[in-house]
This record gives sequence, structure tokens and C-alpha cells, in this order.
Amino acid sequence: MYHKLAFLVALLLLCLTCSSKSEEAKDKPTTEGKTSITIVYDNYQINPELKTAWGFGCVINTPDIDILFDTGGDSNTLLSNMEKMNINPVDIDIVVISHIHGDHIGGLEGFLKKNSNVKVYIP
Repeated sequence: MYHKLAFLVALLLLCLTCSSKSEEAKDKPTTEGKTSITIVYDNYQINPELKTAWGFGCVINTPDIDILFDTGGDSNTLLSNMEKMNINPVDIDIVVISHIHGDHIGGLEGFLKKNSNVKVYIP
């Protein structure tokens, strides 16, 4: 499961790197910087300050856009963890859902109440 998820994230990043965010992005040079992946929802507890529940969600920060990849099983856990990690939902540009299972899409509705201007990609 982890290898499949890592492959999907890598494929997503490759696709996003190859395509432009918008027309105005074509005229601007790409900002130099690093891409980071922060897990904001998981059933394995690494940080005792964060809530855990069955599901997955991570934020992918690139120099040009911020992506929420999956939203976990419920929005309360997702948004609580994001707040504790100083990640503002309004800063997310794109939400990508890997597949339609409750533990990957369950937090979407509550997230959209915080950021209704985000683009959402669902298979």
C-alpha cells in the first residue's frame, strides 16, 4: 500500500511539474526551492500532539503550488492536525483524491467549508 501511494504521489508531482499552473505562470520563471511532503492525517501516530484515525492525507508544498493529497476519513481530525502544524487550509491550491474510499475522501466536505476556492481532482 505504501509503495502504491508513493508511486501515485511521485506521478502526481511529475504531472504537475510538466504542466503549468496557469497562463500567467508560463511568463514567470519558476521559483527555486524544494518540494516537501507533510503527512497531516494517518492511522500511525508519530507526533503525540496530532490526532490519528484510519485514513491518509498529506500536503505537498512545491515552490509554485500547495496540494492536499487525500483528506483522510473525517474533516475534524484533518483540520485539527493542519491547525496544529500551522497549515492554513486557505493556502492549499489543489486537492487531489487518489480514490473514492471514505478514509481518503471523508475530510473533503469539511475542508471545502474552509477553502471553497480550491480545485479538486477526483478520479
